[in-house]
Order: sequence, then structure tokens, then C-alpha cells
Amino acid sequence: MFLTILAVIGKVLLIIVIILAVLVAAILFTPFFYRADIRKQEEGDLQLRFRLWGVLHLIWFRLDLREGKPVFELHLFGLPLLKLLGFIKKAKEKKQAKKAAKAAAKAQIPGPEDPGAAEQPAGDTAAAKPPPEDTMGADGSAKAEPPGDAADAEKPGDAAGTEPPGGAGEARQEMKKPSVLRKIADVLLFILTLPVRIAKGIAKVFSAIAAALKNIYSLFRVLTSRTFREAVKTVIREGKALILHIFPKKIRGFIRFGTGDPGNTGYILAVAAAFYPILPERLEIIPEFEEKCLEADVQLKGRLVIIFVLVHVIRLLKDKNVKRVIEYFKKRRNSHGKS
Repeated sequence: MFLTILAVIGKVLLIIVIILAVLVAAILFTPFFYRADIRKQEEGDLQLRFRLWGVLHLIWFRLDLREGKPVFELHLFGLPLLKLLGFIKKAKEKKQAKKAAKAAAKAQIPGPEDPGAAEQPAGDTAAAKPPPEDTMGADGSAKAEPPGDAADAEKPGDAAGTEPPGGAGEARQEMKKPSVLRKIADVLLFILTLPVRIAKGIAKVFSAIAAALKNIYSLFRVLTSRTFREAVKTVIREGKALILHIFPKKIRGFIRFGTGDPGNTGYILAVAAAFYPILPERLEIIPEFEEKCLEADVQLKGRLVIIFVLVHVIRLLKDKNVKRVIEYFKKRRNSHGKS
């Protein structure tokens, strides 16, 4: 009986592995098709609609760009993956908000030591305070202050901070003397330390120039090295293969443009003419020499195979020369970030 159960479990696992292997092979080796619609009105924003699908439409991706706002959608075997991720994220945020609200509610509950303290009104505490002892009489009534004390406190001669008029000028002259001497000492100190400050500033400028020249020299050595040249060749070779594989097989529509200046428009048209041999016949380019405008309505169709793209990307990243160049620029960026 036990061996029968193990055999059934093994068969189920084998079927699951076979299904997963078939799905992975279908994703890697079957072509994915894409279509892009690009529209630009003369006075409107750019509109982009991109679709990518494969494996009998079981996997498809959509990107819409309207009024500068992108909208993404990804379906994996009929399941809206991005929507599910957004729903899970919102559920986590709601759960955290509930926990924070419960913690705040617990913090506002008064402690058991003095439960009646929070219920006591403010007026009772003020009324419960007895008046000072020196203001109470023998029978408990408030004492009346003698009128003479208030009159004495308001005499101008006894006010705090007043001085006799005779010594005011002498005191001011005595206070001015140390301030003048201090200013003279500060000026002398500044004059004496000025050459040292100038020397430090010049040293900082020369050190900055030396560091910049060192960085330029090290970058020049890398750019002229054999490693960098071989890395560039690898990038061009693999990038060219990827571009030729992903490049749209069908392009149709029109592009109408004008800069308002006939000379600049003719220059752009001359640059575009260099690509005429590889541009499809159904793509029309309309120059406007007298007005400034930009209109487009272009449809692109193509296909790609995931395994082909992965092979070229892995070749590019595994190349030893490309690795060395990437490591050099990473170290350079880290050193600049620390400095």
C-alpha cells in the first residue's frame, strides 16, 4: 500500500515536471509577436500602443501611452499578474494601517493608577489651590497691601538700571576702549594669517587640478586599451545581431515634419536619406520647408524568439573584456560617490 502511494505521488510529480518543461520550452523557443501603433497629431501629445503576445496568446503584455501617462498590463496564462500584485500590495497597506490604528488607540487609553485624574475638570484644580500664606490674615481673609509700598516702587530714582547722570559718559568711554583694541587685534591677525590662507587656497586648487588630470589620464588609458577595443567589438557584434532579430518586419505609415527653417529641414532630410535603403517602401516621409510641424501615424509589426535574445545577452555579459570594462566603471563610480 505504501509503495503504491509513493508510485502515485511520483507519477503526479513527473507529470507536473513534464508540464513545466513543456511550458518553459514553449516560452523559450516559440516566437513572440509584437505590434506598435505610434500616432502624433500636430497639436496633440504622442500616443503609443504596444502589444506583445505568444504561446497561443496565453502570455501577452500591453502598454498604452496617452497624455503622457503609461498604462501597463501583463497576463500570464489568463491571470492579470500586475493587477494581482497591486491587489496584494493594497491588502498589505490596509493591514499595516489597521495595526497602526490599534496601536494609537491603545496609547490613548489612560493607565489604571489614577483613573479619576482624567475626569477631573480644570476649574476644580484651580479652585483647590490655596492662596499664598503671606497674603492671608489671622482670620483667613486676604490682607490689604499698604498704599505706601506701591508709591515707593514707582519712584523714578529707585528704578533698576538707572545711573546718576554724572558717571554715564565715563562708563561709555571705558567700554569703548577694549572694543577698539579688539578690532585692531583682529585686523592684525587677519593680515598676518592672510598669506597662510592664500597658500592653502592655492594648494586646494592645484590638488583638484591634479586629481582631475589623474582621472582623465586613467580614463584615456582605458579607452585606448586593447580590452576596451575588444569589448566595443563584442558589443557591436552582439548588438547588431539583436537589432536585426528584433527589427520590425513590417513598417507602414507616414511622418510629416518641418522645423520652420528650410535649411534645418533639408539637413534632417539628408540624414534620413542615408537610411532609405533599409526603410520599407510603405513608410512615407513628408518634409515641410515652410512651416513648423510634426505629425506621424506609423504601424510596426515584428517578432522575436526569447532563447535567441537570451543567448546574445549572455554572450555579451560573459565576455571577459566586457566584464573588465564594467568592473572598471563600477569602481570609478563608487570612488566618486565616496569622495
